[in-house]
Amino acid sequence: MQDTRQDITRETGYTIAEAATKMGVTSDAVYKMIKREKIEAFKNDSGQWRVVVPDKEEERATSDYTPSQTVSSELLDQLRSEISFLRDELSSRRTEIERRDEEIRRRDYIIAGLTERIPQLPAETQSKPESRPEQPVEVVQLPWYKRWFTQAT
Repeated sequence: MQDTRQDITRETGYTIAEAATKMGVTSDAVYKMIKREKIEAFKNDSGQWRVVVPDKEEERATSDYTPSQTVSSELLDQLRSEISFLRDELSSRRTEIERRDEEIRRRDYIIAGLTERIPQLPAETQSKPESRPEQPVEVVQLPWYKRWFTQAT
């Protein structure tokens, strides 16, 4: 009796909306599956798409999914440990950023205090520049051609 129902379903098929409901996906997803030839579909005499929705057991038998594609528990453990490591790393980075922010705030406070004190500092008395003993100035005489061309202009 099951075979007769499956033959009837294969001949008539489901509409796109019915197939989507039965498969638990949207109508657009059914159209894409048809386009990619992931499910069997045909147009009836009136030009409407009809979809053959496979049973779960039949789907498992014909699917491209192989046991080698299953995720092993070792891989899951490795991924979980990696996630844990990355979370710890992120937490330590956040702590470091908070510490540096506090340090920057402290420096800004110190700088603000120092800039407020600048006008309060006593002005230095203007002293004369230190007198240096005068050294004889050496006069450099230009070569004749430089003197001659300088006088000409």
